[in-house]
Order: sequence, then structure tokens, then C-alpha cells
Amino acid sequence: MEYVTLGNYCSITSSKRIFAEQYVEKGVPFYRSKEIIEKNNGQEISEPLYIEPEVYETIKKKFGVPQKGDLLLTSVGTVGIPYIVKDEQFYFKDGNLTWMRNFSKELSSKYLYYWISSKFGKDSLVNRCIGSSQAALTIDILKNYKLFIPKRDIQDKVVSILSAYDNLIENNNKRIKILEQMAENLYKEWFARFRFPGHETTSLENGIPRGWSEKRLSDLIDVDPLLPVKKGIQVKSIPMEALSTDSMIVDENCIQLVDNPSGSHSQNGDTLVARITPCLENGKTGFVQCLDDGETATGSTEFIVLRSKELSPYYVYCFARSQYFRQTAILSMNGADGRQRVNVPKIKSMKIAKPSNEIIKRFDSIAKPIFEEIYLLTKQNKNNIKQRDLLLPRLMNGKLAV
Repeated sequence: MEYVTLGNYCSITSSKRIFAEQYVEKGVPFYRSKEIIEKNNGQEISEPLYIEPEVYETIKKKFGVPQKGDLLLTSVGTVGIPYIVKDEQFYFKDGNLTWMRNFSKELSSKYLYYWISSKFGKDSLVNRCIGSSQAALTIDILKNYKLFIPKRDIQDKVVSILSAYDNLIENNNKRIKILEQMAENLYKEWFARFRFPGHETTSLENGIPRGWSEKRLSDLIDVDPLLPVKKGIQVKSIPMEALSTDSMIVDENCIQLVDNPSGSHSQNGDTLVARITPCLENGKTGFVQCLDDGETATGSTEFIVLRSKELSPYYVYCFARSQYFRQTAILSMNGADGRQRVNVPKIKSMKIAKPSNEIIKRFDSIAKPIFEEIYLLTKQNKNNIKQRDLLLPRLMNGKLAV
């Protein structure tokens, strides 16, 4: 392996300044550190920003824009998160992100990506940060950063091994997204548009299909139910950050063990919905599948727990994701401390249409395998990530031959 100075093997720079007044509702995506971290984690952008295509084209002609294979690095605050640019079009915020481009033939940008992703690679960068209140990596620090790299053919072999795991993870994530969309579309088609099996011969009465009934939400769904929590042992606690803005998956990496459980109580099959701003507007929701049989978890008081009483748990999750529920929850919010919260009594009293038991059972028979497949793919990804992360340091330091 060879000891090299990074600035000799790629150009290290940043972007041209874009001002907040240049943001538009639609156009070319504009990323800050937050968005790059989300993309690196395979997540949807939670708060998308855009700039005018004309602005992007002007910058592209004069200064260049990120190209496939370039590497971006978060460099202020949460430092050391790398992102390899794919075949995509976007621009990014100056100062927050550092741009590495024009790599020499001796250094693979993907190898550098995995180097920075390794614990020792990230630690070595963090140790070079400046700033007491907020860590920062300057362009000069990165230009003079020294690291060991093997010959290019070895780099390519390492990248091939590690990227095989990333490809599996990415493909599983795509399948999960498709499955979630299938469940959401099924719910909308049957219970929002009333195009359920047999709808052609079912008339409407008072705006809902014959055989259905209008109920208060609390008649059909338990809101923030209490569960017995074992004392004297550590209990799993689900924090707000475990919930996603675009997926049902509860991030098990965020779950902690606590000695003195407090807050909300949940079990497998429950739906968790943020009760505060801005998390509710952003869509933070999760479907609990990660507990052992009979296990109870505690969690943040900042989300609502919904548990099915006379409905399918899968129906409850899709209902919680619906525009009708979310808008009703948002309109119910009150509070004067700058963080408004959902008014739970108002939520409990909202009216919803209860489908016939036959339709609920048919929905359940379709939705249950979808949810189970999503959880299975999630577990596969967890194992893939674990295997990749075990291999990564051994490949990077040369302890494992390729």
C-alpha cells in the first residue's frame, strides 16, 4: 500500500453560492448536508429544495456541476458522511459540502468512498476537524489529508466486493418501496375511492357503501393504549428518530434498552405517528414489527400509538398514512410553546367509515403478506449491512486478501 496526499489525486473544491431567495418550488434539486445524509442512507428527501433550471445551466457552463463518480463529503457539523454521485442532476450548498472530482487513474472515487465510510477512515477525518462549537473540515485540510491506498487493481477488487453488498441493499430497498406503494394504492383504491371487490353492485348510503357504518375513531382504534411493562428488567425504547418520513420500517438501530421505562407503550402490529410539528407534517410514521412475541416497548411521548380494535392492523397503518387522517391531525393541533401537538380527544372523535368485516378480511389477506415481505427484506438488509461492515475494515487495511 502507498502513502499519498489526497489533493494530489483529485480536485477538492466546493460549489458556487446559492441564496435562499433563489429557491423555487420545482426545478433542479438542491442539496445541503441534510439531503446528502438522507441520500447516503437510501432515504427519500424529506424537505426538498430546488433552483431554477436556468440557474443550474449557467453554473454548469461556467463552473461545472457534480458528475457521475464524483464524491461529496459533509464537512460542517455532522462531518465525514460521503456520497458517490450517480447518474443524476442536482446542485449543492457551499460550505456544508466538499466536492471531490477529476480523480486520477491511481485513485478510485468509490474506493475513497469506502475508505471514508470505514470507522478508522471517518475517525481520522474527524480528528483533523477544526472548530470548538461546530466541527468543520476545510478544503485545505482535505487537500493535505494523507492516506494509504493499494494499487488500482486492488482498489477495484475491494470496490467490487463491497459494492455487491450495496447493490443487494439497494435492490431490497427498491422492492420495499414498491411493496409499500402497493399497500398504499390498495388502501386508496378500496377505502378512499370505494373501488373494492363488489363495488359495482354496492350502492352508497349517506356517502358510504351499503353495509359499511360510520364510527368514531375511538370505537375502532385504541389511541395511546396502556400495556403492562415488566419491571426490574431493561425494556426496549423506540425514539422519534426510529420513525421514517417515507417508510413503515422502524429503524432497529435507533432502539435502546432502558432501565426505567416511561412514555408510550407499543407492541407488534401497532402504528406510531408523530404528534408534534414538524414531524407530523413530514409524515413520520412507523409500523411495529421488530419486537419479540408478547414484548412491550416504551418510547417517545412525541408520537401517538394506534392499535386496531375492530380493524386490521395493516388497515390502521395505511389509514394513518392517509391524507384524511394527517390533515385532520394537523388541523387539531394546539399549543403555545412553538411545538404544537395533536389534540388526541379530537382525533378520537373524528368520524371514519368502517368497512364490512368481509372487506376487511379480504384486505388483510392481501396486505399481510406485503407487510411480512417488507419486514423480511428489512432483516436481509440488516444482515447485509452487518456483513459488509465486518468486511470493510479488513479489506481496507489489507488484512483480508482479495
